[in-house]
Amino acid sequence: MSVITGQNGFLSGALLIGGLRLIGTRPWLGGLLLGLLTYKPQFGLLVPVALLAAGAWRGIGATVCVTLLLVALTTVMFGGSIWLDWLASLPGYSAWFAAKTELLPLKPTVLANLALLGVPEAAAELLQLLVGGAMAALVWFAFRRGVSSPAIGVLAAAAVLANPHAFWYDLPPLTAAVLFLGMARLRAGRPLRWWETFLMMLTLCLPAAMVWTSVLGPGLPISLPILLAFAVWAAWQVRLKVVGPEQPRTLGLYASPIQAGAAHRPLQPATTSAELTVRLDASADRAGLRPLPASVPLMQSAHCTITKQCAAIDAVRSWRAASSSRKQTRATLSGV
Repeated sequence: MSVITGQNGFLSGALLIGGLRLIGTRPWLGGLLLGLLTYKPQFGLLVPVALLAAGAWRGIGATVCVTLLLVALTTVMFGGSIWLDWLASLPGYSAWFAAKTELLPLKPTVLANLALLGVPEAAAELLQLLVGGAMAALVWFAFRRGVSSPAIGVLAAAAVLANPHAFWYDLPPLTAAVLFLGMARLRAGRPLRWWETFLMMLTLCLPAAMVWTSVLGPGLPISLPILLAFAVWAAWQVRLKVVGPEQPRTLGLYASPIQAGAAHRPLQPATTSAELTVRLDASADRAGLRPLPASVPLMQSAHCTITKQCAAIDAVRSWRAASSSRKQTRATLSGV
């Protein structure tokens, strides 16, 4: 649908997922992508919550700058009255869209699902607000632990559930988030259970399932339970630290980022170089990491540097211990 009719689902997905995955290493580029996402502002409702929770201040600054620049360019090109005209057109457009009940099965929103169940409009709007607030809290919880694939999955599902206006062709961000989360689990050496695989497959097939139910019958409210289940499951992955942050601190000589929560425990000061090596290896084992091949020059250089530093520390400590021993011996002999 996005390709045939020229919808912008893939563009929104690239800006949202790409911006979040870059916000840790290239905050200005990630902020640029998230700022461009303001062309469809309803999908960016929870992005400020995520960035604030993650403490991505440079990313927030870049996003705000890009947004203000777009506002300024729009004002220069079309005049300041364009914003008043846009706000004035929203109620009429919303009413026109709400009148098209035949499109309800193609909307993955809370309002559309409740309308299919026959819930009164006032109650549905109240539940939409409550679910939106719950999704904001879930996004805050997920991103407080860093920008990770599970956290991005939470935001991708929550962005749809908190959005009162969305269509099935707006789900490419969710599809990308599901795939990235699955790949992250496999890279972390944590295979998916059968029910997790089933839930991910349901989420991936959701757009097609919504079309089939609308064509073959009156339409079923299938998107709400699937999106809620995926958002809660992805948040639970964050809680269990099954997959670590996308761009966390790296562990010395190891190739991939720390991928398990146990490896985030800081190393205590080592007394010898051998103890330091043992502790590094133990932390890497907990994280499921493998050392870089010995043939990598960078690894050899770093290893030599750390080895020399540890050897120097060991030598200083040995000299101090020997000096202290000599002083004690002299004091004992002088006392005799």
